[in-house]
Amino acid sequence: MLALRPAAPCDVIRSRLSEYLDGELAPHDRAEVALHLAACAPCARLALELALVVAALRERSASQGAT
Repeated sequence: MLALRPAAPCDVIRSRLSEYLDGELAPHDRAEVALHLAACAPCARLALELALVVAALRERSASQGAT
């Protein structure tokens, strides 16, 4: 069984994570990031951590707007 290997270097992927999570990447770029995250545990972990921070900030912003 062949293991997936990330095609793009981690630094390139990490620079695109915010746009990836916000849905701002073109389909080809989004697929490239997704493929990398499927094969690279450190980048996948970073993406998850960033997603949690973004969600917490959005929740906080929404709760402050409701007051």
